[in-house]
Amino acid sequence: MSTFELMCFSNIIQHSETNVRITSDDKMIYAVDLTMVITKQDRNNSAGILRKLVTKGLFPETKIMKRKLAGSSTYQTSLIDFDDAIELVMVLPGKIAQGIRAGFVKALRHYNAILKGQIGSTKVF
Repeated sequence: MSTFELMCFSNIIQHSETNVRITSDDKMIYAVDLTMVITKQDRNNSAGILRKLVTKGLFPETKIMKRKLAGSSTYQTSLIDFDDAIELVMVLPGKIAQGIRAGFVKALRHYNAILKGQIGSTKVF
């Protein structure tokens, strides 16, 4: 029986739904939950977004593990690991995802400047 934990993004995302379920046993992220938090869409639309990303080749289907979890009828839950979650966030649509990508680019540019010796501080934000 798989149980889950919650990971909360309320410190970086300011809207009502900021929790993403994670399996307790192997720490896999519920892909639809993550899509819901980042895109601000409901469960059905988020599942559709995820399917569309796979269909368009923007996110590899091989990175999504399908698992029937305890308590669910015949449906399988889409799970991804943490490394793949980062990749998923980078291809998700919407303003929140755009803001996350912009923050990531800012951090990379800052770190690159540190590596090139252009600035001395390691503080990114």
